[in-house]
Amino acid sequence: QILHGKQIWLTTSIGNKIPACYITQPQARFTILYSHGNAEDLGMVNKFLTELSKVLYVNVLAYDYCGYGVGALNKHNIERNVEPSEENCYADIEAAFDYLTKKKKVDPKSIILYGRFRRRIRI
Repeated sequence: QILHGKQIWLTTSIGNKIPACYITQPQARFTILYSHGNAEDLGMVNKFLTELSKVLYVNVLAYDYCGYGVGALNKHNIERNVEPSEENCYADIEAAFDYLTKKKKVDPKSIILYGRFRRRIRI
C-alpha cells in the first residue's frame, strides 16, 4: 500500500528500526505525534491521518511499533529477533519524538500527542 507523506525509518535507542510516515502542511503551527491503536498499522491509518492533517492544518508523524507492521519484516529487526515489548514501545515513541525535535527542529511545545486504543468487540 502506498502511504501519503514522507516515509522514513527511525532507529530507536535500543537499535531497532521502525517505519514512520511524516505528513506535512506548509507553515503548520502544530505537529501531531500519532501512536496508533492495537490491531492497526501505518497502512491502515494513513488515509485518516492525511485527512486529519488537511482538516486541522497540522503536520503528523505516525510510526509503527517494533515487531509489528512493516518493521517486523525489516531484515535488521529479523536478525536481532525484535519482538514487541513495553521497553521497545517506550523506545519507539522516544525515537519519533527525537526525530521531530532533533532532526526536524520542531518546538516540543507545539507537539500534540495523540494516542488511540482500538478495542475488538466479539459478538
